Amino acid sequence: MFFYRGLSLTLRGMVYGNLIGLGFCAIQYFFHPIPLDPENYYMDRVPIFWDPTMVVVLNVATFLTSLLAVLIPTYLISRIRPVAAIKFD
Repeated sequence: MFFYRGLSLTLRGMVYGNLIGLGFCAIQYFFHPIPLDPENYYMDRVPIFWDPTMVVVLNVATFLTSLLAVLIPTYLISRIRPVAAIKFD
């Protein structure tokens, strides 16, 4: 149960995070709401480069890291014997 709840939270967080992050990037790419001072930065707006491969790689790495972060405690919890855990001796 712990594993499936953690997996569900991870996937939901990744979906919302991708929607928000890629949404902000799309707004900047199409509408340029964040201007830059051309004298300091040599450009007049924040550039956005779309690389779908990098988005997929980052999502997979995030998912695997979160999976390990949930799997290790789940493994340790499954090794605890209830009888030994409730003894007060």
